[in-house]
Parts: sequence; C-alpha cells; structure tokens
Amino acid sequence: MPFHRSRRSLLPIFEDANAMKVDTIPIATAKDCVWVSTPVETSEKSEPATCATCQKSQSDLQTSLKCCARCQTTRYCSVACQKEDWKAHKLVCGKPINPHNPGLTDEKDLPSSLEKDVFILLIDCYRLRMEDEYTFKGDAATGSLYGGALNPLPHFRKFLDKAEKKEGILPEWWDMQKRTMCEKEAVFGTWANINHAMEKSDIVQHYKNPMAPMTLRALGEKIYGEGFM
Repeated sequence: MPFHRSRRSLLPIFEDANAMKVDTIPIATAKDCVWVSTPVETSEKSEPATCATCQKSQSDLQTSLKCCARCQTTRYCSVACQKEDWKAHKLVCGKPINPHNPGLTDEKDLPSSLEKDVFILLIDCYRLRMEDEYTFKGDAATGSLYGGALNPLPHFRKFLDKAEKKEGILPEWWDMQKRTMCEKEAVFGTWANINHAMEKSDIVQHYKNPMAPMTLRALGEKIYGEGFM
C-alpha cells in the first residue's frame, strides 16, 4: 500500500486539553525547573510509561505521570523526581540540537551520559532519513512506514545495526539492553516514534532550531556511509 503522509499522526496525544479532567499539582520550585500537569496516556497493549527518575510505572502510582513542560517527552511521577533529574535533564530540555550544545558536539555525534536523549536523536535521525528519501528521491523504503509496513521496527533495527558497526557513533555505555530500550522508545515514544511520519518543518519546530535537520542528516550520513541525495 503506498504511503500517504498524514498530519494527524503528528498531533499531540491530547488534542483538546480543555475536554479532559486533569489533577493539578504545585509548580516545581527548583530554579529553572518547569512542570506541566498533563497526564500521560498509556495503553494496555503498549509498554507502560515510567518515571524517568525512579522508574516506577503508571500501574505502581496513585497519580498520573506528568510530562516536562518544555520537551513534552520526559515523564515524572512527582515534583521531587523532576527536581532530582533536573540537573542532567536541563542540559538538553527544550534546547535545539546542534554541534555546539550537549546534545551533539564536534567531538562526539551523540551525548555520552543521557540515555534517553541518545535514543531520541537516533530515532529522529532515522525518521528524517526516511522522510528525505521519500521526498527527494521518491524512495519509500521497503519495511519502513513510508513503504507501507504495519510494523517498521525490523527496518529500524537494520538502522541500529549500521550505527553499531560504525566506530565512534554510539556512546561507550551502549549495549544490547540499551538497544532494547531504544527500540521500545521508537515504538511507544510520544515524540520520537517510528510509526509517525515527520517532516523537516516538524524537526525545526520541535528542536526550535532551523539547523537541527542538517545536524541529524550529518549523523545519518555517517551511519549510512552516504547522503540521501
């Protein structure tokens, strides 16, 4: 079945926040810490969402997990957990990725310590590559979302295989366990999800930087060994 880009796949989980009953919580008081009282929707069929700090799942909690107000991706069970993680998370939260910030540097293509940020950058690199090949070459890669695959995970795994074979691309802590976590993020992630189509403009808007697509393309070129053109 040919691929038809659907803008609906790019909408937030909750299209009408006013239509939902949301339990409010106090605003975090830590300096620069930003909180949003938006519950995280989970499905019985999907991987349970967990707190980024204590790793408790939604089923273990009496209240809904909340998303960081800036990035809308990192989840916490409480203000206390958000404060504990803020020192590390604020380095990339809400900031564009480019060669001069902690997300991507001139020395390394991926950050060395922030696991989820590495996962998201890899997933977005793959998603943009699929979009570019479809847009500029008319190539809907077999096995990908653009090729009509109902389950693009096997195709994404081939991308990770390539990244693992390239020296210096992945952080030293990368192993099979971290790869499995990355694959789960690619399937169940709120933003970085291989089941959702993405355009260049979406990347620019999300990272708030017009140079973000170029940075991801440069990473993709290193992984694939060639550009998309």
